[in-house]
Amino acid sequence: MPKSSPMRMVAVSMLVALPAFAGCASVPPPVDQLAVSRAAIEQARANGALAAAPADYERALERMRAAEAANRDERYRDARLLAEEAEVDARAALAKADAARSRQALAEIEKSLQALRQEAQRGAQ
Repeated sequence: MPKSSPMRMVAVSMLVALPAFAGCASVPPPVDQLAVSRAAIEQARANGALAAAPADYERALERMRAAEAANRDERYRDARLLAEEAEVDARAALAKADAARSRQALAEIEKSLQALRQEAQRGAQ
């Protein structure tokens, strides 16, 4: 059995390690996803999600903070996943805020209709 030269051992080690390094290098920073998630959180905040869906909104903020930390640590896959989850939470909070506004608008319309019915009944008497 021939002896392994130190150069051969280094070459084999590099070949074994290369895919691991290539895998890290091939994942780009999730700049676009982070921006989309931030925008979704801001939209949710601006549309009353903090009051209508505080748990979803806070979860979006927490995941966004974690995504930004992972991004700073160059853990780009984790950062992308967390940012995507933050976006989903923000959109859920926004949907709940929209639903709350819709329920409120419906209640106001029903109240107005009731007042009109009462007025019409008084006029008919």
